[in-house]
Amino acid sequence: MIPLTDKSIPVFDKNMLTTFTHALHSMIASMSGLHAVTFYHAPGIRYTGRTTGLERRPRMIIRQRSSKLDDGAIMKLIDTQLVPLSHMSEKEIHKIRKEIPLRMNRGMTFVISPEPNKPAVAFIHFLMHGELLYVDMMAVSSKEQRKCYGQTLLHEAENFAASRGCKKSKVMVDEGNIKGNQFYQKNGYQNLRYILISRCYEMEKRL
Repeated sequence: MIPLTDKSIPVFDKNMLTTFTHALHSMIASMSGLHAVTFYHAPGIRYTGRTTGLERRPRMIIRQRSSKLDDGAIMKLIDTQLVPLSHMSEKEIHKIRKEIPLRMNRGMTFVISPEPNKPAVAFIHFLMHGELLYVDMMAVSSKEQRKCYGQTLLHEAENFAASRGCKKSKVMVDEGNIKGNQFYQKNGYQNLRYILISRCYEMEKRL
């Protein structure tokens, strides 16, 4: 999770900038080295699984967020996977939590769920501005980690953004989130700078 300050936020419009102030961000997903496979099933819905040798894991659905179905699960993921990594005070976190619904309605959110009518077990929220993709929040349920869901969601967001003209992607990773930093490096991101005021690393990748 990353507390962003105005100095660490990419240039967006005024309303979007307010939304990003003291933003929470993190990546909780560790890699197992197994290949991720996406199965196209129907418009707006994709099935994801992974294989290694003769083993086949249960397929999960990749789809856009449904507010009514997913927001409760997403808030739980934020509380359990992102908040523990935050450097913010309880007061700041409480304020951010109240702003999450509005924040989620800006940009795009992809989720992974067991079935079309089941809540999300992983999600990625991102925004696009001109040629820039900004990965705002991403988290995977502790029970569903080590299944390449984080990598799958990241690639979905990158491909979606690239198809709409984005040429680079940025993400902020908290100081101390070693797994998150390693994850993004494995997926082609490079550390650009350390932002002292928000205690996070700015990372970037060309799309």
